[in-house]
Amino acid sequence: AMSACEKAGEWQLVLHWLNEMSCNTVTPSDFSFSSAISACAKAHQWQKALNLLSDMVHAKARPNTFHYNAAVNACDKAGQWHMALEVLRQMTASLTLPDEITYGSAISACDRCSQHTMALSLLRCMVVARISPNEITYNAAISACAK
Repeated sequence: AMSACEKAGEWQLVLHWLNEMSCNTVTPSDFSFSSAISACAKAHQWQKALNLLSDMVHAKARPNTFHYNAAVNACDKAGQWHMALEVLRQMTASLTLPDEITYGSAISACDRCSQHTMALSLLRCMVVARISPNEITYNAAISACAK
């Protein structure tokens, strides 16, 4: 049900069902949190997405790359490049490995806010981490430099 609500853009309903699970002493699964974070990202509700990521940690759930990617994506869509970088920092601090999607979203957030120096720095970090930049990451970095 949560996945269907996420796909339909019903982020408030997804959060409602997640809350209902907690109120009924049902532990939300990784998939439940994924659906909720992704729904918030799609609705530009970056603060709620970050709160959900924090809730996962408090619930003793371990966010994975997908959860972090959805949170970075939420920050990207909202033009919150500082927060996108903070999520990336938290991700690496938790020993969760970022991937090309993580970096692509963070670089895109920098692009949205004309932060070309940071976009290029992230591109260098990708290479150092042995993560191959793809067309999307290169284009976002180039776009940031063009502004």
